[in-house]
Amino acid sequence: MNSAPTSRDRWIWLASAALMAATLGTEMVVPLGYAVWLTYFMAVGITLFQRRMEVPLLVAIGSCILLAVGYNVAPSSSNSAFSFVNRSIGGVAFLMMALTVMKAIGARREAADALWLQAGENVVGTSLQGDPTPRELADAAMRALCAQLNADVGAMYRLQGERLVLVGGAALPSQLPETLPAHAGQWGEIIREGRARRLEDSDSPLDIDTPLGRTTVHQRLLGPITADGVVIGVIELGRAGVSPARGLEMALLLQCAEPIGIALRAALLNAQLVELLEETQRQSEELQTQQEELRVANEELEEQSRSLLHSQANLEQQQAELEQTNVQLEERTHELESRQQALLLAQAQLVQNSAELEASSRYKSEFLANMSHELRTPLNSSLILAKLLADNKESTLTAEQVKYAQAIHSSNNDLLALINDILDLSRIEAGHVELVEENLAVSSVLQRLKETFEPMAVQKGLSLEISATPDAPTQLLADSQRLQQILKNLLANAVKFTEHGSVSLTVRSAGAGRIQFAVSDTGIGIPEEQTAVIFEAFRQADGSTRRRYGGTGLGLSISRDLAARMGAASPSPASRAGAAASRLNCRCWPVAVPAPRTTSCTTYAPPPWQHRPCLPLLRWAVPTPTPPLHPRLRPR
Repeated sequence: MNSAPTSRDRWIWLASAALMAATLGTEMVVPLGYAVWLTYFMAVGITLFQRRMEVPLLVAIGSCILLAVGYNVAPSSSNSAFSFVNRSIGGVAFLMMALTVMKAIGARREAADALWLQAGENVVGTSLQGDPTPRELADAAMRALCAQLNADVGAMYRLQGERLVLVGGAALPSQLPETLPAHAGQWGEIIREGRARRLEDSDSPLDIDTPLGRTTVHQRLLGPITADGVVIGVIELGRAGVSPARGLEMALLLQCAEPIGIALRAALLNAQLVELLEETQRQSEELQTQQEELRVANEELEEQSRSLLHSQANLEQQQAELEQTNVQLEERTHELESRQQALLLAQAQLVQNSAELEASSRYKSEFLANMSHELRTPLNSSLILAKLLADNKESTLTAEQVKYAQAIHSSNNDLLALINDILDLSRIEAGHVELVEENLAVSSVLQRLKETFEPMAVQKGLSLEISATPDAPTQLLADSQRLQQILKNLLANAVKFTEHGSVSLTVRSAGAGRIQFAVSDTGIGIPEEQTAVIFEAFRQADGSTRRRYGGTGLGLSISRDLAARMGAASPSPASRAGAAASRLNCRCWPVAVPAPRTTSCTTYAPPPWQHRPCLPLLRWAVPTPTPPLHPRLRPR
């Protein structure tokens, strides 16, 4: 900070001198024994509000001198014997008070200097935010430093091998060189020592350009740019005038060197990353072109191979016709050999067909797993257009046309759901499903399920109960999307196959290190003989074309495969008459929970129209292996 005296400092000095003079004048007329000299404390005290550290001591010394002068010129009195002692103590107190005021002024100046440095560093740090290019970052940083240090021009160079390369700056002159030798002159010393310097009236490539002319720089501030303590460049600021030397300017340059260096290095790395990405894209395009050329070449080779096989078959046929003219024995011998060869060819063909079938199945799964975007894009467009037509905001369609548009929108939604199920199943079969762990609150999972299925339950007149027992864990570490998909599938089946009564989801502790999601309903259940096929793709308990309940038959198959991907065991159905229940038991990390309660689902009395024994929709245990193998589901 600048320590030059201000108008307020001068007024304080004048007030202190006036108090000292007034006190001396008063002592000349007041007899000894009256403590008029205590006013000198005020003269010393008010120096606290100015900025020069030596002033309090000078005022205290002057007060001591005037205190002695007042003792000699003041009229004597009966208490004159004690006045000398009191004034001696007062003089010591003046000096002690002056030292205290000097400490206070010093602490205030240090705090002000620290605030100025922090403010300057914050201004420079703000200019480095975002994702700029190296040129933009250098320009912003140099403008901030020029504004903070009252500089007229500034340049930033980065170290590249044995040269300094210009990155950017503020108010750069047109003739400024783009590169400079790294280890020559003052800049070489700064790179070697890593310290800031101030130069007065020295040669510099920096000039101040204006539309009316050019001004020479008379004062230069040079400082390093560091990253992790290593000098990677230098900066130079120039002023047209000469300002008093201030150590804070050098300190600010050194404090800003590390943030600017790290930001510059990050910007350079980002620029290199962009260049590498563009190069990678170019190479990818070239590779695709080469692959296309190889594919055409392979097709030509296959065509030639087929021609050769055809020619070979013709030759074999001619050879067989010639061999028929041989004796009977030779004919029988060749006939046996021909049959044996045919059998070997048939066996080889069967092996080849089997391999081709396996490859075709794998290619199908991989193709479907990779075609999600291509299949959904036109269907989403159709959905949007059908929705716009169904909304009929401009009232240009008839009621029947709006009904057609709504039917198209509904059919497209059903088709999108079917595509999603098929793609999910294909991704799982192809091994393209990735599980992402995240910290889940049990209450958040239950709230989302309640918001999803409560309107459906109300529409069907069912009672929906979603709750957690007091001993249930409060948090899980799991894949939120896949856990929600499994639970939504179980609840959707329960709501779909329940006409009257209730559907419930209960979360409870299933013993040490286990948590259970139990879904129960009062629906139609599943016949025992159908439990073995409902987990297969495109299979349902009622597979006829006149079945009452719709669906693709993929939900339970996808849930089973997702559970297997999450480390689950195969579903284990159990029999229950009347109602249906499904459980998802998950093994988790050991946590401190209350004693586990019973995990059995509530049994509902079946409606009077149900008289056949049914099985639960689904009951399986999903164990998570002991950490750290597959920690998919962890209550916290």
